[in-house]
Amino acid sequence: MRLPLTFALLVLTARCPVGCSRGQPEVVTLAPPVEIPVERLSPCTFRLLREIPKLEGFTSVDVDGFPAPPISSWEIDAGVLTILPVDCTPDAGVNVDVLFHERVWLGGEHA
Repeated sequence: MRLPLTFALLVLTARCPVGCSRGQPEVVTLAPPVEIPVERLSPCTFRLLREIPKLEGFTSVDVDGFPAPPISSWEIDAGVLTILPVDCTPDAGVNVDVLFHERVWLGGEHA
């Protein structure tokens, strides 16, 4: 009676069912950011002078030296970056830095 109960407790509390394979964890880092040059079209609008790389990663925008969250602060459409009114007023304008951060997979399941 004790042996089946002990076995059942071990199986139910195990992290992985009996016989499953434990894969390697994914290991990822970021390559040094690549700056995307811009040309000012208006106080809050900029043309990207180079295409954003088609690599796995993400684009970030710094507005006047501070990180700006996408969707609520900026958007890129057809190679034009628009800083939204929450972070830019047409009479003041802003300075921007556009960076692309490539994810680099070092090992694990994804590699």
